[in-house]
Amino acid sequence: SSPTQRSSDLVLDFTSAGNAAGFLGGDWTAPDRYGRWTLGPKATMTIGLDNPPETAMPAAFVISDCMVSETVPDLPVRVTANGQLVGEWVLGPDRVPHLRSIQLPASVVAASRELTLEFEVATPRSPASLGWSATDSRPLGFRIARALFGGGELSIPAFPGSTGNGSEWVMRLRKSVAWARRGFRAAVRGTA
Repeated sequence: SSPTQRSSDLVLDFTSAGNAAGFLGGDWTAPDRYGRWTLGPKATMTIGLDNPPETAMPAAFVISDCMVSETVPDLPVRVTANGQLVGEWVLGPDRVPHLRSIQLPASVVAASRELTLEFEVATPRSPASLGWSATDSRPLGFRIARALFGGGELSIPAFPGSTGNGSEWVMRLRKSVAWARRGFRAAVRGTA
């Protein structure tokens, strides 16, 4: 049984100091300071809902890395919630930490006291196959640092050694959170 969420927002921290372990299936790597990698073609997380919302619910994820390179610049990912397709992402070609959002339809979250998200990575890749490691042959997809379920705010951590312009991350985050809030508010008003 998965841990139960009672408040309207839930933030999961996938890093080694985080709280995500009890929500995850066995298809994730051990955590490090940047999060957890999906392992194999599918990775799942399950959240128990004491009071399932009757309206759509936004969810956002900080993607801290993905298995892309110059020779394989894209990584397609399908996201399902309780078996229903809720998102299709193409990660890459950059490996810069960024935010991805989905909208969980009312028909999905209101129908069950459990929410199971499945991330499908059709082409997981090993660090060895990309030349990042001589020995690491694990089939990885992407790494999540944090996840937010509900209409709150999610920040992208300042990862040591990451490249890119910090103000660009803040702008992306603000735009994504504003989009998620609009969708959440519209769903609450019944206009979505």
